[in-house]
Order: sequence, then structure tokens, then C-alpha cells
Amino acid sequence: MISAMSSMFKQGVKRRKMLSNPCLGMDKVHEANPDSNREWLMPEWRFVRENAPLEVLIPMMLARYAGLRGQTIVDINRKQFEDHPEGPTGKAVRYAPRKNKKKIKSVLLPVLPELQQFLADLKVQRADGRIAVRDDGSLWVSEKEMQTKVSHWLRDQERAGHIGAGTTLHGLRVSYAAWWRRNGASKSEVADLIGDSSEAMGGHYTRHVEAELNVIRAFERIKDKP
Repeated sequence: MISAMSSMFKQGVKRRKMLSNPCLGMDKVHEANPDSNREWLMPEWRFVRENAPLEVLIPMMLARYAGLRGQTIVDINRKQFEDHPEGPTGKAVRYAPRKNKKKIKSVLLPVLPELQQFLADLKVQRADGRIAVRDDGSLWVSEKEMQTKVSHWLRDQERAGHIGAGTTLHGLRVSYAAWWRRNGASKSEVADLIGDSSEAMGGHYTRHVEAELNVIRAFERIKDKP
């Protein structure tokens, strides 16, 4: 809000309607945490796979193995999953990323085997094909309701000592991107894999992986030296 108001007041000063911009120098109430939505650790993900209720696990699987955002997860349905015999996994999901729909009209993403098997075993199947549902089979009222349910369950597990701090649904999207980067995907490829229009976002999601790779390359250069 401060940024928006400051932009407006700046124009007022330029047009000599105001003497100064009252937003300059104002403290921001919230500073973004660069470590939020971190990549999950393997033991954390293993615990969730084995213990999460289905209504929590479904969106997590879609985030971890397809890199989908919450806004896509809440609307995705089985009709968007199609046979893709010429593709690397035999199945693909087609969706329009709402965040970038003006730049990316449609994404065709091969579906990893882990997600294919999970969806094949999923007993809850609605006539409309929607996948992310509550335990009683009903739809989430909104993305926010689904996100809140997942978040509350994760914080309960954190307090119980089963997982660490900072795990989020969006963090599984980061985990998906990081897995690809570690397996040789470029920043541009990562951006396409997560349905983003910017190569910079591919780098943003995997900047911690790049740091790991830099360290590994440094050690590789000295491994045969005394």
C-alpha cells in the first residue's frame, strides 16, 4: 500500500499539486522473508506422505510432482490429464497458469510417475473431475481455504516435532523446481516446468541450488590436489 500511495503522491509532486511525497521515509510494517517457502527436507516430505490426511495430501502431491500453484491446484480436474504417448512419461497435464495467463496461454506438462500412480490410486472421484477436494468429497470454497487447511496441519506437525519450521505448500513447488535444477535443468527450463514466463523466476526458485552447485564445483577443482 505504501508503494502504491507513494507512486500516486510522486505524480502529484511532479504536477506541482503537492509540495512533497508524504510516503517517503515511512517504515514498512512487513519485510519479506527471503527464506520463506523453502525447499522441503526429504524426512519432512516422507513424514507427510505417510501421515497427511487425504485432503491435505492431494494439493501437496500436485505441488511437489507437478509444480502447480495453489490457484491452479484448487481448480484442476482429471479432464486436463491426457495420454501423451510421444512424451517422456506417457501422460501430460494441460493447464493455463492464472498468474501468467496473459503471457502463457497453456502449459503442457508431462506428468511424473509418482503423481500418475497417486491419481490412479485416488478413490475419491467426482463427476466433474475435480481432484483437490475435502475429506467428505466436497470442493474447497476457495484457494485460501485450502491453503489455510494445509498450513494449519503443517504447523500442528511442527509443534509436535515431526517436521521443521517453514514448510509450506508453495515450498513444495520450490522443491519441484530444485529437483529439476539438480538434475540438470537450466533456469529457463525450470521456468517452463513451473509454468512461469520469466527465466529469472527459474533462477529465483533455485538460487539455493545454484549455491550448492558452486560449492561442489569448487571442491571438484581441488579433489586431486594435496
